[in-house]
Amino acid sequence: MDKLESWVGRSGFCPLSIQMKRSARSTELISWIVDTIVIHRNRCEALTLILPDSLISYIEGPMPMLRHLSLRFDDIDTDYIPVSYSISDLPLLRVVSLSNFDIPRDFLPWAQLTSLTLNPTAPSECIPIILEAVGLTYLELTIASDDDCPPDALLHLPLLESLIVVQPDPEAQTWPLPDFLGSFIVPRLRYFQVREAFLGEPAVYAAAVVAALIGVSGPSCRVQKLVVTGRTCLSQASLRKGLDVISRVAEIALYKEIAVWRQGGDEDDEDDEDDSESE
Repeated sequence: MDKLESWVGRSGFCPLSIQMKRSARSTELISWIVDTIVIHRNRCEALTLILPDSLISYIEGPMPMLRHLSLRFDDIDTDYIPVSYSISDLPLLRVVSLSNFDIPRDFLPWAQLTSLTLNPTAPSECIPIILEAVGLTYLELTIASDDDCPPDALLHLPLLESLIVVQPDPEAQTWPLPDFLGSFIVPRLRYFQVREAFLGEPAVYAAAVVAALIGVSGPSCRVQKLVVTGRTCLSQASLRKGLDVISRVAEIALYKEIAVWRQGGDEDDEDDEDDSESE
């Protein structure tokens, strides 16, 4: 604790980046971290926190330098936690990752974000947020629900370049989400990663969902890479056959694996028989 206090003291007026890579079981340490954020909130530039939900409210208030925020609730007895407050005075916030809690629509200033990761979420829960987050260039959703809820309005994200839709447990049962996936209008999309089960079966149905997303986004939507993960039985030919709009996809990669593969990350090889196919 003394070393941590010394480090913060020596930082002077420099921006602070505070990261918790794992859950802290020490109440004293958690309290110190929260107190440090509260005292030095005007200098916080990046926060990665794994905290009990009872302490999150203490970081309410303005953080004029905060650009990157990653929050995960860590309560042993609660899997999914409702939040009843908002953190709104964050003029520079651009990158957000939220895990393990029910996110209210007014929790953050969504419209100014460029990158958003929600884990876990459901279509009905994330649609109101997506409708406001019109400035996103990167969106990653971990879907843990079977409610293929069609939105009241199309999800128009004019700047989105990367869309990733995965699931928290690769072995869990997954339901198709054609209405949800087909509601996106993403004219600048360049990278689309999706779990095969979200597309549906057979292959022609899966291709139709992909085609709907690309087609409704207009001719300017030219996806450079389509990644389909899971124990897929699809092939490039089955995806492209009879669907001219998919011909605009420069590359199709089929990752036959259990582990979730994310753009810019390493593959977590949990299955020795994992294979991939690309063209």
